[in-house]
Amino acid sequence: MTSGKKRPQRRADAQRNRPRILEAARTRFAVEGLHAQVDDIARDAAVAVGTIYHHFGTKEGLLEAVVLDRFRETAEYIHTLLMDGDAWSGIERVLRYLAERQLTDRAFKEVVAAHQELRERVSLVMHEMTPLLQQLVDRAQAAKQLRADVMAEDLLLLVAILPGSEIDPAKRTRYLEIIIDGLRIRGNSSIGDRTQ
Repeated sequence: MTSGKKRPQRRADAQRNRPRILEAARTRFAVEGLHAQVDDIARDAAVAVGTIYHHFGTKEGLLEAVVLDRFRETAEYIHTLLMDGDAWSGIERVLRYLAERQLTDRAFKEVVAAHQELRERVSLVMHEMTPLLQQLVDRAQAAKQLRADVMAEDLLLLVAILPGSEIDPAKRTRYLEIIIDGLRIRGNSSIGDRTQ
C-alpha cells in the first residue's frame, strides 16, 4: 500500500517540478545564455540535478524545451492580439513584444545560432507561428493602417536586425519607433518632428 501512495505523490511532484525547472532555466539562460549551469538551474528550481536530467535528458534538451516554450508563448500572444479589435495596435504590440524578447533573452540568439538541430525545430515552430502573424498583418492592411507590401516575415526580420543590449536603450527604442513608423501608411505616424 505504501508504494501505491508514493506513485501518485511522485507524479504530482513531477508535474510541479517541470514548470519550476523551466522557469529557473528560462531565467538563467536569458541572463547567461549557453553558459548557464545545470547545477545553478537545479538550485534555483529547488530540485536535484538528477531531476533535471530525468525530465530533459541533457542540458541541450532543457535548453530546447525552454526555447520552444518561448516560441509557443509568442504564438499564444499573437493569438490574443488577433482577438483585439484594433488592427494597428496588434502590429505595434507584437513588434514591441518581439523586440523585448530579443533584448532580454540571450538564449534565443545563442541557441538558435549554435545548434543546427534546434534551428530546424525552431524553424518548424516559426513556420506554425508565421500564419498567425500574417493574420495580424492582413487585418492591419485591410484597415489601411499597414503598408500593403509588408509580410509577416518582414516583421520578424526587422526585429531581428535591431541592435542588442550593447547600444544605449534610448537609441534602441528610437530605432524600433522608426521601424514601426516606417510600416504605417502615411498620415498615421507617431514619431514627432525630431529636428527641434
